[in-house]
Amino acid sequence: MILAITAATVVSYYLFIHDLSVLLIPAVVTLNRFVKAEETGDTLGWVVAGTSALVLLAPTSVFIIPNHFYLLSILICAFLILLMRTFSMPQMPAIDQRQELART
Repeated sequence: MILAITAATVVSYYLFIHDLSVLLIPAVVTLNRFVKAEETGDTLGWVVAGTSALVLLAPTSVFIIPNHFYLLSILICAFLILLMRTFSMPQMPAIDQRQELART
């Protein structure tokens, strides 16, 4: 569902500033999933969490670059690609992750 919402936003014919509100759900769920990426040293998780935070701040760009709002599509496409990459990876249970970190 997270990928579907993000993909629907990317391919929508018209995208206005208020249409970015539907990205709140994917951004918050992704932040919740990767919020501890810095503690575990997961570089990809850190990048995904940072991109998700930028997606949350994206509507504020209408004040910074009002004539170039279309540039947000690059950010949303990057967010979609990162989501596809992370959701295709198998998730290890938390206990296995701690054991894996202890070995390294």
